[in-house]
Amino acid sequence: MRHGGRFVSTLFLLAGLCALASGCGPALQGRPSTAPRSDLVLEIRLGDSRGDPIVRVRLEDYVYGVVMGESWVPNEAPAVQSRMLELQAILARTYAISNFGRHAKEGFHLCATTHCQLYRPPTRQSAVSTLASQAVHRTAGYLILDQRTGRPVQTLFHSSCGGHTSAAETVWGGTGSGNLRPVEDGFCVREAHAAWRFELDRKRLSDALNRRDRTRAGGTIKAVEIVNRDDGGRAQMVRITGSRTIEARGEDVRAAIASAFGVRTIKSTRMNIARQGDTFVFAGAGFGHGVGLCQAGALAQARQGRSVDQIIRFYYTDTRLESAPRVLLAN
Repeated sequence: MRHGGRFVSTLFLLAGLCALASGCGPALQGRPSTAPRSDLVLEIRLGDSRGDPIVRVRLEDYVYGVVMGESWVPNEAPAVQSRMLELQAILARTYAISNFGRHAKEGFHLCATTHCQLYRPPTRQSAVSTLASQAVHRTAGYLILDQRTGRPVQTLFHSSCGGHTSAAETVWGGTGSGNLRPVEDGFCVREAHAAWRFELDRKRLSDALNRRDRTRAGGTIKAVEIVNRDDGGRAQMVRITGSRTIEARGEDVRAAIASAFGVRTIKSTRMNIARQGDTFVFAGAGFGHGVGLCQAGALAQARQGRSVDQIIRFYYTDTRLESAPRVLLAN
C-alpha cells in the first residue's frame, strides 16, 4: 500500500478507529448523531476496467452514494424507510472502513461495482436523495464493531436469503468470520425472490460452465449434481460431469451461469438441480450469496418496528453498534 499522499496503512486506520471508538455511546437511539464527519477521503474507481476513472470522495459522501445504489424502499411507511436507509448507511460505512485497502495494489481503495458496493451519486436532488442524505447524517460516525476485538466487521449483505443465511467460509472457502454465522430467517420467507426457477438446455449450460476454469468439465455436460449443502441449505459443492468429472463450489456454478445469462437466472445456491431430457432445471429460493444481512428479511423486521440495532445484531453475530469520533487521516 502506498504512503505519503493518498494511501495510509489499513492497520493504522483500524487501530486508530478502535481506540477512538472505545467508550463511545452504545447505539443509535432514533436521534441525530453528534459524531463529526470523518476527514477520511476514499479513492473510488467508477467501473470494473483498468481505464475507468478514479474519483476522490469523502467517506460520508461515499456512504451517501452507496445508499443511493444499494437501497430504496418505495411505498413503505416513513418510519420503515428511515430504518432501512439508516441501516444501509451503517453497513456502507462499516464496509468501507473494514475494506479500506481492498484495491490498494491497483491504486485505489474501493470500486463502485458489486465487487465492493454499488456507488451511485445522484446527478440531481430528488425526494429519494433527500431521504438518503438525512439517513447518512443521522448515522454519521456509526460503525458495527466486533464485541471481542472492537474492530469493524465485514458487513456483507444480499437481497434475499430465502429463509436461511450461510457462513462465509461455506460459500467461498477460507477461514470465515465469527460475525458471519448461519441464521435461520423466518422474516425473509414471504418476501420477493422467495422462490424462483430457471431452465437451461445442455448446450447453453455447457458453454457457460466451460468458459470458466473453476467449472470447466469439457465437452457437453451430462450431469450437474449437488454433493453437499451447508447449514443454510445452499449447494456447497457441485459435481459436474462432461468429458471429465470435476467438483466446484456452488457459488462458482452460480457465477458462471449468471455471467452468461444474467443475475436473475440462478438467483441463489439455495437450490435443487434436476435434468429432464436435454434440459437442466434449477429451482430454489433467495437472491444473492446468502452471507450476512438479508435485505428482504431486514425490511420485514423494520415493518414490525424492530430497531436498526436489533436488525444488525440479528444478522451479525457478537457485534455492537457504536459511534466513533473523527477519523484522523492525512490524505
